[in-house]
Amino acid sequence: MPFEARDGLIAHIGPFTRDLKFPTSPDGKMALETIHGKGGGYKRWASEGNTQTYWQWIAKPLHEWTRPEEVASIDVETPYFAWQEICDPPKWDPRNRETADHSFPYNVARGLIDGTVYLDSFTKEKYMDPVARELMSKMRFHASLSPGFTSIVTVRKKSGEERVFKSQATVPLTHDELVQKSNRLADFMHVEKGQRDHALQQWMSLKTCKDIAEPMQTLAKFGEPKPLADMSPARIS
Repeated sequence: MPFEARDGLIAHIGPFTRDLKFPTSPDGKMALETIHGKGGGYKRWASEGNTQTYWQWIAKPLHEWTRPEEVASIDVETPYFAWQEICDPPKWDPRNRETADHSFPYNVARGLIDGTVYLDSFTKEKYMDPVARELMSKMRFHASLSPGFTSIVTVRKKSGEERVFKSQATVPLTHDELVQKSNRLADFMHVEKGQRDHALQQWMSLKTCKDIAEPMQTLAKFGEPKPLADMSPARIS
């Protein structure tokens, strides 16, 4: 699937032989270096990457403007890649946390209900919530062929009142915000402070690392990991 399916490697670089070369940017850099090298690419919100502009620019004012029971319809215009990635059929009926996380309709519904999102926004109780499901049934998503990552959300109330919300580019996280994000995640997952700080120090200074196995070993026992055979959900407080 990663090679031959939709948006797989072959779709990007064409059929390949045994001499496989991974694609790079026009400047020759790998995508990871291009995206993260200047501080961008890190997600501010605990949700799929294409939803970041919605959470940063639209979710809060939309939540403040209306309540779920007031909504008559929601029309969303979003970039083509986002439309095919997080608006495809499975995303309209999420049955696990990963599909809910990658569902634009569910994210919009969760934003209307809660005004924010975090790791506990994708529990079974929440993605099966009848209020969220009803809101999703009132939505329509379509692809924009315009360049960029802007989404336009048009919401009409049952009263007839209508308002348009537009996203902008996401604001990259600062170093201090990245540290705060890491600490919050560790606290949420009940990771001991000493281990949390040790892991952060290692991964923030990889250029001085002589053996990548050392920081990887720290994460291998990060918090309270379960055996790979244990498929039960992660503990959520």
